[in-house]
Amino acid sequence: MRVLLIRHGETDATKKRIYCGHSDPCLNREGVAQGEDLKKKLRNIVVNKVYASDLIRARDFAGLIFNTSVIETSTEIREMHFGIFEGLTHEEIMKDHRESYMRWVDDPGKTDIPGGETMLAFKSRVIGFYEKVLHCDRTIAFVTHAGPIRVILANLTRADDIGPIKIDTAGVSIVDYKDSNAIVRMINDTNYQEDGKKWSNH
Repeated sequence: MRVLLIRHGETDATKKRIYCGHSDPCLNREGVAQGEDLKKKLRNIVVNKVYASDLIRARDFAGLIFNTSVIETSTEIREMHFGIFEGLTHEEIMKDHRESYMRWVDDPGKTDIPGGETMLAFKSRVIGFYEKVLHCDRTIAFVTHAGPIRVILANLTRADDIGPIKIDTAGVSIVDYKDSNAIVRMINDTNYQEDGKKWSNH
């Protein structure tokens, strides 16, 4: 079994580095172009099922690169809800919510964002959904956000902190399963191998 973890393409919010958890911006022109390019790069892979976040940027990105008949959307793989940080840049957060932000950065596992989602709840819903939909001998894609992908990869590699895992827009990570054992084969590939060999089903 193979799992593709795909972050949605660029939006104006991601370009401006705005905290955009449950906010719902659409893909910008670059994001659409990333989707069209990724579709070409995925032509050597047969994907049996696609699970996409129900937010527009992920749902539309999935529709660009996959046949819509295999796509199922879910709220369970949305980005984390950032509460009072939603819609703000880092600079704006540091100006208006510096103390809350610094407490959260210092210990995100035990510090709640006012009005937002706890890290524990976020991890629980993402991992719970991921493990529920895995099927043997199938290739599954998740088109989602940076946070859920980082949570999944950290869980598979037994890392406590998701912070060091970098996931770019349209970045692709690949996880293979053999005898129920996960093998993280690729993390955050945005170069898209031209020959397609690393991405084939074989």
